[in-house]
Amino acid sequence: MPVGERVVRDMIRQPMQPLAIIFDMDGLMIDSEKYYREVQTEMGRKRGIALSPEVFGHMMGRTPIESLRVLKEDLGIDDTAEDLLAERTALMRDRMRHDVALMPGFTACLSAFDGKIRLGVATGSQREFFTIIIERFGLGRYFAATVTADEIVHGKPAPEIYLVVAQKLGVPTERCVVLEDAENGCIAAKRAGCYCIAVPSVWTGTQDFSMADYVAKDLFDAKAHIEQMMGLTDRAPRPQ
Repeated sequence: MPVGERVVRDMIRQPMQPLAIIFDMDGLMIDSEKYYREVQTEMGRKRGIALSPEVFGHMMGRTPIESLRVLKEDLGIDDTAEDLLAERTALMRDRMRHDVALMPGFTACLSAFDGKIRLGVATGSQREFFTIIIERFGLGRYFAATVTADEIVHGKPAPEIYLVVAQKLGVPTERCVVLEDAENGCIAAKRAGCYCIAVPSVWTGTQDFSMADYVAKDLFDAKAHIEQMMGLTDRAPRPQ
């Protein structure tokens, strides 16, 4: 096992009393991954290229421009990453406005923790898409701090986004609970020193979540685990 992975795994710890919850967006707050895959498959088909599950996995959790650099390099596409990003953004914009839905259990999390703990968002998506989702579903009032890909230099799995949002929240990272659906996001959260709950989706279920502090079946399970951490329920943590 590489040293970096071993360090992340060694950081797994027991539940603490959290002061903040930080949500990822794509695949965690919203069911957007299938639309990204449709769009990127369409982009590949136009160029006579088939995208494999491995390529999709490499792209997940990164900033938009980084994910398109991965696409370009993995498939040997001649277009610049900037041109690929502009193409994908144009194709995704309408889907974000009309098709993407909230993930099951997300509103239950907001209802359970609103007013009880500070809430934030750390998304590898661009601010444009984040704003569309926040305004479309009326979510703005819930979050004390948000950080998007446009505000950082190094995307996940680098820890920068979680360090920045924790600073905005005014909470030490070791008192932050992060909810993530992808391996890269979980690595970023652990490198930042956060308590990480993985919530794998149908798209990320085969990824490695062994570095996470807790692997939830879904957002309802994640909510119950956090409620137990906060002393809001007597439920014992589910064995890993």
